[in-house]
Amino acid sequence: MPDARQVYIGTETAGVYRSLDAGQSWQPAREGLGLAAGQMVKVTALRADPERPGVLYATVDHVLGSTQVHASAAGAFVSLDGGASWQPLAGPSFPEAQHASSLVLLPASPLHVHAVTAGGLQAYAPDVAAALAALESPEPAGRAAAAQLLGLARTEEAAGPLLAALTDADPAVSLAAARALGQIADPATAGPLLVALKHPSLQVRTGAARALGMMGADAAVEPLRAMLLAGEGQEVAVAAEALGQIGSPAAVEALLVPLSDLSMTPRRHAALGALETVGQPAVDPLVERLDSDSSHIRRNAAEALGWVGELSAVEPLAYALKHDRDAEMRARSAWALGQIGDPAAHNALLRASEDDTALRVREQASQALAQLGEGAGQRARAAGWPRNWAPALNRLQPLRWLFLISSLAGAAWLALGQGRLSPLPLLRRITNS
Repeated sequence: MPDARQVYIGTETAGVYRSLDAGQSWQPAREGLGLAAGQMVKVTALRADPERPGVLYATVDHVLGSTQVHASAAGAFVSLDGGASWQPLAGPSFPEAQHASSLVLLPASPLHVHAVTAGGLQAYAPDVAAALAALESPEPAGRAAAAQLLGLARTEEAAGPLLAALTDADPAVSLAAARALGQIADPATAGPLLVALKHPSLQVRTGAARALGMMGADAAVEPLRAMLLAGEGQEVAVAAEALGQIGSPAAVEALLVPLSDLSMTPRRHAALGALETVGQPAVDPLVERLDSDSSHIRRNAAEALGWVGELSAVEPLAYALKHDRDAEMRARSAWALGQIGDPAAHNALLRASEDDTALRVREQASQALAQLGEGAGQRARAAGWPRNWAPALNRLQPLRWLFLISSLAGAAWLALGQGRLSPLPLLRRITNS
């Protein structure tokens, strides 16, 4: 999601400037745009990529001279790091480039743009050949930037070089290569990445796990499950994240295993975050565990449902809040209902806050009610009036039949009495009496 505090402006002579605090202060963001002694950079168009945070596009003119100024269109550039550095896109440059007034992004083709000029559109694309060559750069920053561009551009021919870059000694390069492989998602790389999960280097193992998660590779579920349960530190967090991205039933089952941990272990915490990523597909398996014979599994399942935050969990949690024999489980259910924030839970929480035998449950239910807010109670009462009035309406059913029978009898009496007794004089006598 774009950061509203980040603001960019293009200048007439000094390239791009960036503010990270909503315009309170400004820093130059022009490295790679061609600013040099005796040469100024005029930004003619500047666009941020709405789908890729940190990716910016610019067209520039290089301006020479003092008393007599000459401006030459230099083409289009892209920044992958929020303006910290820029690199040229492949397309018309001096002298073929024309002065551009705006940029048109092509959502279906990442890093492809059209520059709008007086002579029509000029097309620009990622410089794949230059990026592949840069993977061999002696500078780690150049290698990492190249891997990032190849991934964003979904360059399938880069899969082999990126697999090699996965084992780069520099962590930033290895991480960029892993993300690029995940973005490209070439099925041919799944096998080598599965092998890389057993690499002696932690950096390579976690990079392969990230890539497989981004690819949604079902074949990686079992080795990622083993990494989650037997790994340590960063491995645990990365394995859980990858399983959450895959999100298949088998991946969800793997993430449910840490719910048996008695304390908040790192793997249980990582699994909770991953289940939150999975969302709705995790609800039914978690609801099933609300009926477990193990109280701590029931508690952890209720907690996980609070993390997931899906409305479909409200009814089973409300039932557990009312009926579960374990007070801590009822308290966790109340907490989860507060996290979900559905007004439909108001009545169940109100009842628990007033009537539950355990102080811990009453307190947690009161806190959850506070999270719902006063408006939630009003909405719940309004939404529930048909249910609340239903018993009274059912009790009125015999009276409805009595009224119907009386009406029919009266109509029959009037019909039979037409010849002997006119109802109009009768009404007059009643009125005048």
